Amino acid sequence: MMELDKLIQNPKIIAEVIKTLPPIHTKVLDEVYSHKVNHPFQQIGIKEVQDVTGAVPVVRRGAPGVPVSGGDASISYIEPQPIKVTDSVTAVDANNLKSMGTQGYRAFMAQKLDILRRKIKLTTEALAAQSLTGKISYPIRLENGQNDTYEVDFGAPLSYTPSKTWDSADLRTVFNQLVEIEAVLQEEGIANGVTFWAGKSAFMELVGKVQNLNTNTVPRPSVEGNKINLFGYTIEMVNQKYRLPDGTLKPVVPDNQIVAFDKNAGFTLFYLAIDNFKAGLQAVPMFISSYQTQDGSSYVIQAESKPLPVPIVKAICWATVLS
Repeated sequence: MMELDKLIQNPKIIAEVIKTLPPIHTKVLDEVYSHKVNHPFQQIGIKEVQDVTGAVPVVRRGAPGVPVSGGDASISYIEPQPIKVTDSVTAVDANNLKSMGTQGYRAFMAQKLDILRRKIKLTTEALAAQSLTGKISYPIRLENGQNDTYEVDFGAPLSYTPSKTWDSADLRTVFNQLVEIEAVLQEEGIANGVTFWAGKSAFMELVGKVQNLNTNTVPRPSVEGNKINLFGYTIEMVNQKYRLPDGTLKPVVPDNQIVAFDKNAGFTLFYLAIDNFKAGLQAVPMFISSYQTQDGSSYVIQAESKPLPVPIVKAICWATVLS
């Protein structure tokens, strides 16, 4: 166990092992929250969030804040809830790996670390996906073992109601709707480069219209994989889902809706300081630590992160395009 013990508790080696793992691609984190900031404290000021979003977020039960005089209206700090996941390495595992030496230990560690980082990343992706609605509402487990909900409300994003849904509209009408949605964002002073994501049913409805087009329109609308080019506008099908702790799957974009956003508006993913002395109380995207169980039969490996995705709600516009 001694060799594995040294590897597990060596931050440098853990970092080296993690670097060998393939990247985990996540739609919202990769394409919306490309701007990431390590925040030096375990709490973030309401004013800092307001500076990013232009609005004051509302903190609800289960999302701890630091009140100045009591009540949500007077909360001056948000304390994002940490994500903590664990796995174990038993003495039996270590004995079975003895014959494989250091390389075997590293390969075993890589497998364990890969599972932990995926859980951290996918949970962060779920928070980021929820944030596009203007509100994070995620189940949490309190210290007393009871369940609660972690909520941060950043305000309502913009919305657009089409005069015709896509099942009854022609392509010209759909194009005009995209122009109008872009104009809704432009009225907020945001629309330097609008991205359109469509749910599966909405996208397939549009695919059918493009494929059935019999005119010699130039430029002709085209379908390439999961993207449609409609007279200069690109609509991408986003069929990804995120998973809640109870196993429920939620779509990033509901089937009958589209969402338009300006990814250059300043969407920011904050990583706040980890509440762990081994981490030096510093902010990092993910911190790995370990400890031996009291009976000495195993090591527990723990991964933790404290992310807060902060959306720009005035740079997001939702529309229901199918009835």
